[in-house]
Amino acid sequence: MAHQTNGLTTSPTQRVKPDWLLIFARSRTALLGWVFGAGLLFFLWTFVLPQTYESTATVLPPERQGVGGMISSLLGNSAALDLLKGGASDNPTLDLFKTIVESRSVAEEVAQDPRIVRFLGTYDTTRANYPKMLQGSIQSEALRTGEFTLTVNLPTPRLPSKSEIDSTRLMSAYIANKFVAELDRFNR
Repeated sequence: MAHQTNGLTTSPTQRVKPDWLLIFARSRTALLGWVFGAGLLFFLWTFVLPQTYESTATVLPPERQGVGGMISSLLGNSAALDLLKGGASDNPTLDLFKTIVESRSVAEEVAQDPRIVRFLGTYDTTRANYPKMLQGSIQSEALRTGEFTLTVNLPTPRLPSKSEIDSTRLMSAYIANKFVAELDRFNR
């Protein structure tokens, strides 16, 4: 049906829906090429991204020595009572552990270890940044069970070799143990 407006005759335009299956069938080689290329790029991208290795150390705070026998020790230092009171955030020992581990002085002591210096030297050659790098790689948390956890996350370099992967994995555990040893030394 034609419409006339100001002396001009217009015809309605028909909308033709494209047949998507026909379009895909005609250009299947191009589509398969794009899908294969995207898959190959994704596969290569997974090798370029650095892998991160995580090591966790769990520390129990020392027992408090008090007078009064078994009942007073149960009332004074029980993990079950800590849970009822609201968790480990009320435990000053765990808060002290967290403060000690996250301090710069502990990171500086850990950064003096020759194995850690060699490992961090592959990322940055200035020794002044090592404590900051170590502080950025650790996370500490006081758990509700009365335990303290220290987690070290270390990334591998881009396109790591098998030896770099093994070195990073072992260094993550070594740094976690070194922080726990420094925590013990500061605590004593």
